[in-house]
Amino acid sequence: MKSTKASKKNRPTSVVVSPNTETTDFRGIQELFGIRRALAYHLAATGQIESFSLKEGGESRGKRLFDVASIRKFLSLKRENRQPAVNGKSEIVATSGGDIGRYEREKRRGPTRDPFTN
Repeated sequence: MKSTKASKKNRPTSVVVSPNTETTDFRGIQELFGIRRALAYHLAATGQIESFSLKEGGESRGKRLFDVASIRKFLSLKRENRQPAVNGKSEIVATSGGDIGRYEREKRRGPTRDPFTN
């Protein structure tokens, strides 16, 4: 008995990227920079990297491509310990180890409870 399941037409293909690549999808970003899909879409949604969709009018889905130069710029600013420009302003971010992360976590979920006290 043959399966009645239809085969997918749009199967993922292998991604070929090079140092000269100008735009790529999220698979190419992972290949080039190790940035996964969720982070790539988050960075694009917050305006930290540039992307555009090839979706035609009336289509419900489209192909999103990311600008490789904007990702390189984003990573360069991160390497220099600065936040990428949002609304044309760039700011320096302090990095003092794990204290900032702990503070942000506690701010989100409240103070941590000491397991050794009642």
